Amino acid sequence: MEAIRGRVVCQGIALGDIYVLQKNRMAIRKEKCTDPQAEIALVKEAREAVILELRSLYESAVAEVGISNAAIFQMHEMLLQDAEFIRSIELWIQEGGMNAQWAVAEAGYALEQKFAHFEDEYMRSRCSDIHEVTDRLLKQLMGNEEREINFQKPVILVADTLTPGETVKLDTRNILAFVVSNGTVNSHAAIFAKNMNIPTLMGININV
Repeated sequence: MEAIRGRVVCQGIALGDIYVLQKNRMAIRKEKCTDPQAEIALVKEAREAVILELRSLYESAVAEVGISNAAIFQMHEMLLQDAEFIRSIELWIQEGGMNAQWAVAEAGYALEQKFAHFEDEYMRSRCSDIHEVTDRLLKQLMGNEEREINFQKPVILVADTLTPGETVKLDTRNILAFVVSNGTVNSHAAIFAKNMNIPTLMGININV
């Protein structure tokens, strides 16, 4: 028997089948921009669609984990409306000559790196939130629909990462436990799992 070590977020014992959550990698197009205003308009349209998604997730999260924890989706919305973040995307389009997808990816990555260098663990953990917002925006631009994950029987869910949006959309009636490779006890996904009273282990020492 192999022992897998990590940091306990929510204590408990779970016995059952393992389900490994595999996530598709997005193939982001990098193209020279021929019409900057058209690309900026695409970003604006995608932002508005993601804001509607986040408001729906907020309502679902209030029922699952309470108003204070659900507020993370309001924070995500604030990021999408942040003037500096929007301006960074527009600069990549206007001055960098990049298409909307690449501009969003570059602006999101730059912001992630900024938070990754903070000494405070809580601030570093916000990288996952920035990543989730960027991914949502990219999926809208690329026309990728977020797949629903339903389980026909109880499972231990193993994933490389687990975002707050993914966590709140899961049918937790068939989730025995979470085991996450990359994550911190201060992440919002961890906080959600704890509030849902689902045994959770994060920062495990294996690759998913």
